[in-house]
Amino acid sequence: MLSAVIVNHRMAAFLPALVASLRAAGAEEIVVVDTPSTPDERERILALDGTRPLPLEENRGYGAALNAGVREARGDRLLLMNPDMEVPAGGLDPLLEALGRFHAVAPNTFWDRAQRWILPHPQPHTWRTDFTLRTRPEAALKQALAYQARLWGGTDPVEVPLLSGAAFVVRREAYEAVGGFDERYFLYFEENDFFERFRRAAFHAAVVPRARLFHFHEPGRHPAYAKWFHASRDLHERTWFPDLYLHGRSLLTTPAAAPAPALEWDSPIEPAGRTLLFSPFPILIPCTAAFGVEGTATPRELLAGIPVRGGFLALVEGSSVRARYSLGVK
Repeated sequence: MLSAVIVNHRMAAFLPALVASLRAAGAEEIVVVDTPSTPDERERILALDGTRPLPLEENRGYGAALNAGVREARGDRLLLMNPDMEVPAGGLDPLLEALGRFHAVAPNTFWDRAQRWILPHPQPHTWRTDFTLRTRPEAALKQALAYQARLWGGTDPVEVPLLSGAAFVVRREAYEAVGGFDERYFLYFEENDFFERFRRAAFHAAVVPRARLFHFHEPGRHPAYAKWFHASRDLHERTWFPDLYLHGRSLLTTPAAAPAPALEWDSPIEPAGRTLLFSPFPILIPCTAAFGVEGTATPRELLAGIPVRGGFLALVEGSSVRARYSLGVK
């Protein structure tokens, strides 16, 4: 039995379309966990047809909400996901097929229904990656793109050490064997911790490129997000790499390399034959990518309909960045 567990936090407007797509894709049970939200949001969730709503009285974080949803769910296969997503026709079939070989699997996710912009997969995070980002950002970008290319462009499942917590399917016995999510992580790095325990327990995870979901993700700009990110990163590094954590923190006193200057986002560009990258960060890590874009357009036009309020766009040819554009703030 496939149970979908959705964690909602003030995104109820996305849920009707997601629930309908999950039912069409064959999800036999849909649990909607609602962290404390507005009364209107709560009413909309309780009124959803074909779901099992689970209203929580306290927001203890994403991992804690997933754990609560899994306890409520009855399936032996668990699809854990964000609310701002949709499943296209046939999108889950390759995942469920691959779950016969692996203990957890994740799809490629796209930022738009046209499937122009593909979102990045998480990469293992260590002080070494931080140090490279700060001292050699162009080398770090090439390494990151090489990792993503294996997952974006293939057809067969690719075994990886880490999956995105935004959407993945896991066998219940594997989830329970590693104890679910560590609830000390309020937001960010909960999947890093989960899959570190997953890997050490000899379970295997993979990205399935033929599986596709839509994720209408807007990069977070709430002031607390940075606090949560740094607190969770420090907890993860102290827990799993204490010696490297202490050594790495001293290396990270190195000043960050300045990003290349960027052009304004109303400048026309010709992206034919090149890859476009978008990131909220000037170093372009992490980034979403668009391939094979033709014609002439401005960055503003290329990102029309995408939920961004500013950031950086780059043209990449081969493994080199040819131009960068600052999108300002909408």
